[in-house]
Amino acid sequence: MPPEAFRAATRSVMLMTTYECQLRCDYCRVDRGPRRMDAATARRGADLLLSSRAGHLILNFFGGEPLLAWDLVRETALYARARCGGRPLRINLTTNGLLLDDEKISFLKGVDGYVHLSLDGAADGNASRLRGAGPGAQARMEDALRRLESSGLPYHVNAVVTPGRAASFDRDLLALEALGARRIQFGYQVGVLWSQEAVSALLGALDRYAARGKAELNNRTSESEPVMLSRETIVDADGGVYWDGGLFLEAALPEVREALRLGHLDDGLDVDSLGNDPRKPYERFLEAYAAGTKGRHIILNNIKVGLSLKRHWMGQRGNEDPAVRRGVVQAGLAEQDEFIKRHMPGLDRLFLFMKGGCDLDCVFCKNKPEKDHQPLEEIEASLDENAVLRRKNIALVGNEPLAHPRILDIVTMCRKKGFTDIEVMTSGLRLEALAKALAEAGVSSYALALHGSTAKIHDAVVRHPGSFAAALRGAEAARALGARIFIHASACRDNLADLPALERLARERGWPFSIHPLRPKDADGMNAPYGTVAPGYAELRAALTGRVRSLTGFPACVARAVQGEASCPDASVADSMRLYLHHQAFYKPECCAGCAEREQCPGTFAEHLRDRPAERKELISS
Repeated sequence: MPPEAFRAATRSVMLMTTYECQLRCDYCRVDRGPRRMDAATARRGADLLLSSRAGHLILNFFGGEPLLAWDLVRETALYARARCGGRPLRINLTTNGLLLDDEKISFLKGVDGYVHLSLDGAADGNASRLRGAGPGAQARMEDALRRLESSGLPYHVNAVVTPGRAASFDRDLLALEALGARRIQFGYQVGVLWSQEAVSALLGALDRYAARGKAELNNRTSESEPVMLSRETIVDADGGVYWDGGLFLEAALPEVREALRLGHLDDGLDVDSLGNDPRKPYERFLEAYAAGTKGRHIILNNIKVGLSLKRHWMGQRGNEDPAVRRGVVQAGLAEQDEFIKRHMPGLDRLFLFMKGGCDLDCVFCKNKPEKDHQPLEEIEASLDENAVLRRKNIALVGNEPLAHPRILDIVTMCRKKGFTDIEVMTSGLRLEALAKALAEAGVSSYALALHGSTAKIHDAVVRHPGSFAAALRGAEAARALGARIFIHASACRDNLADLPALERLARERGWPFSIHPLRPKDADGMNAPYGTVAPGYAELRAALTGRVRSLTGFPACVARAVQGEASCPDASVADSMRLYLHHQAFYKPECCAGCAEREQCPGTFAEHLRDRPAERKELISS
């Protein structure tokens, strides 16, 4: 994997701090007991994570109940923070909340913490967990939720659904929402058999919640299913290293512990290679439980549940990621700040989404009329949120931000509100005339689209004569005034053969350059059907192999087949376009399950494979 891919990757390691817990959840399959990790093992587990070459790190504290080993958690978090070498490091803590107080919350805020609060609902939905917890446990857990919500510490609620509660799970989710939960992630009970009726009931409950609920349901955009095949690395209390199912299924499927063992901290393991073990969880499961055994039946059944949920979510996602839409596109700056820190740690910028039309009518899009620009007062109210956030970087994005009649006032306002680096996304048509005034107002950089190396090709793609020449003049005028220019192109059939020449043009002019995949849209959002304008992966390979090195946002196997180990560095992609890629409804089909690059790969589009089912072979053969 090229160095840029490691810098963009996130690596996580989980520490099994203790097997002790105050609760006796009916569905828990962890083999509880008095075992607890010592400080030396915890530090070595943190060292395993810190040895990763990844650019973003996550240290997870799990149990049992980690807060029963709070001193260990605190000291290990500080140890890792002091040795992370300036890389972003997030400290995750999974807790039932019974011991979560203001002092612990304050500490976690200070070390970039994130809490997974285990709570299955109001008293009725949470009742099966409370045996052994003593009186007042439900009230203390609900109080923990209120403390988290008011503290500003990022968190989500973890809820578990069993086959018996599947049909009413929408009510449990609504009850959590009523208690104050704004972000929820659910898990389904594993280690037991789910009937098809129970799975169907769960999907129905999720549909009902989608129609009524307002909380962010993390599962909608998660790539974790099926969870039985997870390759999350966990360090046991004794220093053994496993894929996490080895510990979480132990009480129900005892042979799984040895099957999913990866080694020991004494073995000098390479944490970046642990997920690439050729004997994947599925093969190890089948070795542990022979055909016809109850264990294999449960494993295959639970995998099927995960695949059913994955297909369900994919059917609802449409052509954009709903979490990014809610957390960034439709959010205020404060909500963006929290969402980006949690989900896009490498993106150091906020975004001002500007309404209005577009100057172009691209073949892969459709012209939007110029109307409904936000009034300046509305924009100022949004920017006022930065008084508390004190962020320095912002991007003005939309169909054509430069079309706003008060664009100069908006840029000036951004500067007054504390933003010192202002990026503007544009087609470039208006840029030449505005370049000097925008430079004086404070614009730092532009994300500009060029879809061909000649007027003939570019103008045909954007369906606007003269746009190529205007964009080049605008870009040169802005650069002469000190602005950075980022060029991006969308790969379509109309410009595919020309992309090498376009890459050369950008590099000759010293412009960072990137090539992006076309996003599928609904029929009323494109001038031509996606299947007509978007090239297949075989076409990409035939036209571009060995001729470009700027692909980004494509399946890792396809990009590698085209450009070898070369990669498009983050520094060549404008932040506006990095957000654009995050906003896509990428997914990873079952044929990608065993890929060593799965974690770093963006994936493909469901629509792409639906239009071209034979392309699955391209993903496998690449």
